[in-house]
Amino acid sequence: MDDYLTDLEYSSLALPLWAAALLWLVLFVLNHVLILKGRRLMQQQSIIAVADAAVLARASSPKIIVLQIVASLFVFVYSNYFGAYCIPILEGGWLLVNGAAFAGSLQSYLYLRAITRQGGVTGSVTISAALAFRERAFYFFGMAFFCLVGGLLLAHLALLGGGILMVSNGLGFLRRAWQAKAAPAA
Repeated sequence: MDDYLTDLEYSSLALPLWAAALLWLVLFVLNHVLILKGRRLMQQQSIIAVADAAVLARASSPKIIVLQIVASLFVFVYSNYFGAYCIPILEGGWLLVNGAAFAGSLQSYLYLRAITRQGGVTGSVTISAALAFRERAFYFFGMAFFCLVGGLLLAHLALLGGGILMVSNGLGFLRRAWQAKAAPAA
């Protein structure tokens, strides 16, 4: 047990601050590019429709993007100011959350691309914005489980921090789902 706790205590990131920040920026930009491309693909196909797509579009409004950038600056400055355990938990966790967000956007984009290009789908479905938000919440809960188990098995604070932050992200998407469900139908 002492070796396990020692491994946790000496968790670190292999990247210096500038490289971690650059990696975050690349993931952030690529994620938003995929979101925009996914929206265009969503409009081109008629198989899957979202009942209130405007609610989903607000999730990447300029205001939200600025808030994400400010939050990221806070994470990098705070973790480097306090150092020690904050760097792997916050910086590493934040990078994992952004990597998971990118992976989810890539999966969505590739799925929509396959739907628009292949004739293997018949019929159509309209989903609510609340269900779309729940799907993202469930995705982040699954990724959180993966990170938490990996963090426990590998005794690394970045994975544990990423898992906790992904649970928080999932809860945020559930909150949006409840808000979307409570909104009056248009």
